[in-house]
Amino acid sequence: MSIQKIEELLRLYEKKEVGIEEISSLLGLSERQSYRLIKRYRQEGVLGLFHKGRDKPSNHKAPDEKKTEILSLVKLKYYDCGASYASELLLVNEGIEINRETLRLWMKEAGLLIRRRKRKPYRQRRDRKSLFNQYRSMCCFDEEETIRAATLLLWQWGIPKAIYADRRNAYINN
Repeated sequence: MSIQKIEELLRLYEKKEVGIEEISSLLGLSERQSYRLIKRYRQEGVLGLFHKGRDKPSNHKAPDEKKTEILSLVKLKYYDCGASYASELLLVNEGIEINRETLRLWMKEAGLLIRRRKRKPYRQRRDRKSLFNQYRSMCCFDEEETIRAATLLLWQWGIPKAIYADRRNAYINN
């Protein structure tokens, strides 16, 4: 709900046109919290509706000196490490404890994160042939599926451009 609508509700409450129960249900607050909101509105006006922590740094923010010290250590000693490993090394070697996600964000801001190249998938599909039935097929029946039977088939057929077998491990002896 926007500040203007909340302010309008509180004005209606001041005129006794709206009750505290209705304000609480519309704002999704308890009655006690609604009374606190009304009290702040009476004391500070519209500015009392805004959160007091606006435009202030977080209470959990690390000091800038600590940030620059850690980033300089990462630049000098741990330049080839990722954030997780660098945070472990900082704890073990330097005695500096820092969350790996915080370090990751700092390293990203400073441009220190090394981008690892992604590997190609292990298997790749072959390209489709331009013409239907471009593969020639030939079969030969033998007692067993052996190398001898396969080479006899290839000798009868001629030298093929490519051989595509099914997904089984044909002719591999474990």
